[in-house]
Order: sequence, then C-alpha cells, then structure tokens
Amino acid sequence: MGLKVIPTISAFNSLRVVTNLPNNIVLYISPGSLPKSLHMLGLSRNKITTIEGLRELTKLRVLNLSYTRISRISHGLSNCILIKELYLTGNKISDVEGLHRLLKLTVLDLSFNKIPKAKALGQLVANYDSLLALNLLGNPIQTNIGDDQLRKACLSQHATD
Repeated sequence: MGLKVIPTISAFNSLRVVTNLPNNIVLYISPGSLPKSLHMLGLSRNKITTIEGLRELTKLRVLNLSYTRISRISHGLSNCILIKELYLTGNKISDVEGLHRLLKLTVLDLSFNKIPKAKALGQLVANYDSLLALNLLGNPIQTNIGDDQLRKACLSQHATD
C-alpha cells in the first residue's frame, strides 16, 4: 500500500486484529493511532526503528515486528503485559532488555538479529516459567558459543532463578 504512517483507527474500539500492515514504509507507531482493544498487531517488513506508541495496547496478545529496523526492545512494551507471542525476526537487536514484565510470553522469535552473548539474554530469566519457544537461529551467539552451550546457558539461567 505504500503507507508511511499508520492511519488513525483508534475509533474502531471493538477491533481485535490488525495484521494487514506489513510491507509498507511506516517509520514509527504514533501513540493513540491504534485501538486499545487490539489483541493482534502485524507490522512486519516496515521501517520501524524503535518500539513505541504501544503503551495503551494493554490487551495485545500477539505482536509481529519482524524485518523492521529495530535495534532495541527497551520499555516500549512495558504496559503490554498480556503478550504471549512476540515476533522480532530479522532486526538489529543485540540486547534483550525490556521483556521482564512480559510474564505470559510463550513464544519469542529473535532469529536473525545481532545477539552476541548469553549475557544479552539475561532478562529472559523472568519469562522462563511461561516461555515455551525461543528462536535464536542466525544470531552471532549461535556461532560464538554454539547450540549446546547456548542451551546450557539458557537452562542454567533458569535453574538459578
């Protein structure tokens, strides 16, 4: 569609799913542009660099920001505590901070990012009770420490929790 800005659709207060916004040139999410009732949001393949504008989406369960230009997770999801599935494939994320409040997170896809070391995964410890699937394929951590060491690092962090 060539959208540069997400249209203001917040008036549609019973809308639950918006997944038809991928492959645009959206640079950021304007606060208040999306309905607070959203459960699923798909904005993959846009040009979003930071996770912001989502604070009021407290009912969000599934978020797809894959293949955008995000380098940090930060606190943009701090109010979205009901998120169960978070897809961040193909970004530039090197540190997994800002996820500690997502205690219902079951699926986290961080494949093909820039995560270098197990230490960068530190905040995932809070989510190990709920996390069922973690994808780190294609990150430098995979070649830096290998799959077996990565598995051990994740399990040992969970054991010390």
